[in-house]
Amino acid sequence: MITLRFRADECVESALVQWLRARGFDVTYMNEIQQRFKDSQILEMALEQDRVLITGDKDFGDIVFQHRKDHCGVILLRFKYTTSLSVKIRMFEKLLNEFPHEINSNFIIATETNIRIAKS
Repeated sequence: MITLRFRADECVESALVQWLRARGFDVTYMNEIQQRFKDSQILEMALEQDRVLITGDKDFGDIVFQHRKDHCGVILLRFKYTTSLSVKIRMFEKLLNEFPHEINSNFIIATETNIRIAKS
């Protein structure tokens, strides 16, 4: 069984963080940390703690692919602003159930209808 630990960026809604925690996942949430960090620092902290970063910030794509920064995995949530929580959870369930071995060390882009895995 794969053990996944996550770091949720501040742009991830708290209901998704709570949903993951309710399912037994270890999730640290940037909104619960008083200090603000740069994106590169957030990715570095996730790497040091062996956590997959969950974010909605496209800048992490630049950090990973253009600046070649190491990471334990990034899940980029590219949902529309109006996407319901139930749709987000359904896509996250699909990711966790169908691609558990792909989450660590890859850059994953999740939309309302698609999951794309970019090897990095």
